[in-house]
Amino acid sequence: MALDFSQLSGAASDLGAAVSDFTAASGNQAQANSYGEAAKVAGQNEQVVANQTAIQQAQTSRQIYKTVSAQGAAGAGAGLKESGSMQDLMRESGLQGGLQHAQVAAQGLIQEASLEQQKESYLGMQNAANTAKQGSEAGGWLSTLGTVASIAMMFI
Repeated sequence: MALDFSQLSGAASDLGAAVSDFTAASGNQAQANSYGEAAKVAGQNEQVVANQTAIQQAQTSRQIYKTVSAQGAAGAGAGLKESGSMQDLMRESGLQGGLQHAQVAAQGLIQEASLEQQKESYLGMQNAANTAKQGSEAGGWLSTLGTVASIAMMFI
């Protein structure tokens, strides 16, 4: 029986395809792992923003209380009653503080939503990379099967 170089060439080609597919699967797995880590970091950043927002809201509440209390004390020290202009001034300070408090909350929610979307995007990319890995592995096994078939055909 003579060695058929076309069959040998086919076997070598199938083997190369198998190696290429398995290498691609390995790369896809690394990519999936990276996306998973990025999603984890985005989730942690989301929690940091939530904590930061809570701190800023507490600071804003304290500042509102200090401002309104100081205005009340200044009026009382001047012998003024809490009525008329004094009440208007304190009410206006409270309203301004409430607006500032709402602004801090809104900004925090916007940042959290952005980070949540980023996390979900990374998780989607991780799933896509895992799917690509499975496809590459399937291709690798099929190419390996082709290699075995090509070698077997040389002996038939």
